[in-house]
Amino acid sequence: MLGPWAAYRALTPQPRPGGTDIRLCRLVHDVPPGADPEGLARARGAAVHCAVTGTGDHPWGTLPYTLHKPENTS
Repeated sequence: MLGPWAAYRALTPQPRPGGTDIRLCRLVHDVPPGADPEGLARARGAAVHCAVTGTGDHPWGTLPYTLHKPENTS
């Protein structure tokens, strides 16, 4: 799945194509502050996810929220 946060939240969980041996990746943009993209991705069976704040033509030019958290810097 690739798309904006609002569309991802509205998406109902679906069975994994190919069974449970397939790893799913979610690429979600326009994620608001305070959202829990990691929790939602895991609940929907995604092993890998990237959620960014960016919008528009190139939303991937921003960092994921997890890289902005002080506990992730040292």
